[in-house]
Amino acid sequence: MDCWPLIATFVVQCPVLFYGFLFDDFVRLYTVSNRPLLEAVGVPMGGHLIHSFTASIWVMKALFGLNPLPYLAFGLLIHLVNVGLLFGIVSRLTGRPAVAAFGATLWGMSPFVAGTVGWISAHGHAYATAAVLWVLYDIVRCSCSRAAVSGLVLLRHVILLLLAATSFGTGLVATVVLPVLLWWWNPLPAQRMKLLAVYGGASLVAVGVYVITMQLQGDAQDNLGDKVDIVRHSLANLPSLFLAFFDLFAAGASALLLGPLLVGGVAVVPAGALSVVAKVVAGGLIVAIPEIGHQSVAVACLAMAVAGRVFAQYMPAAPATDP
Repeated sequence: MDCWPLIATFVVQCPVLFYGFLFDDFVRLYTVSNRPLLEAVGVPMGGHLIHSFTASIWVMKALFGLNPLPYLAFGLLIHLVNVGLLFGIVSRLTGRPAVAAFGATLWGMSPFVAGTVGWISAHGHAYATAAVLWVLYDIVRCSCSRAAVSGLVLLRHVILLLLAATSFGTGLVATVVLPVLLWWWNPLPAQRMKLLAVYGGASLVAVGVYVITMQLQGDAQDNLGDKVDIVRHSLANLPSLFLAFFDLFAAGASALLLGPLLVGGVAVVPAGALSVVAKVVAGGLIVAIPEIGHQSVAVACLAMAVAGRVFAQYMPAAPATDP
């Protein structure tokens, strides 16, 4: 059963192999072609650390030149790895391979994936996801088998988290948040303090790399002082920060579940009502989880997502109108 999510994902996503270079891809190629390796790798992008991602571009350019197919094939391969890791995590947590296969397949086939896998400059998303999912897979595996995380595995986790933090901004956030998640989740009680020390140390190193990079390489867009001011202002207005977080969560949840019904020619929700619909969907998820259990909510969400995909597939597009 675990091979079917990979097969379905590849069949749906393989058209990205023919996208070619787009937009910022040429900037990345120019950077690795005209600067020394260490200097090119150290250049941030829009406030994101992309050291690991830029290094991968340098290697692929050295191997394959300006043929975009290997770059895109590697991004698709990483996405397939992510689908496999997600299947393994959900399967072990729920003990239901069928549910894990269904969820991993749905995620792997999502039309939104093309925005990452089909754009080489966004492959850092996939790299960071792979690193974090690998760490979580190891933790879940050890938790389910009641085995300790070995020193070599912890070393691998530190390397993976630093790779995630230097692949894209979301990877940095995941690296910093992971110690908090593990403290709350506590999947390995006997190693709780050790894991907190190791992953907390990795997050501090990642933050240090970010600060140093912004000081040495950041341009006007990446000004560290501006970002510190933003953080200071946010901490001084925590209620607004939590509301902003809920808005983001609502947008993400509704886009995943109802995305095809909210945009394009098949939209059934008026644009002015999107925010309200998103909040209702997110609020329903939050209220339902403690009442009917995580697994029931997961199945309901997957059913909603499939219904949205099917509806979008068979509904006719709205006729074009003059501006």
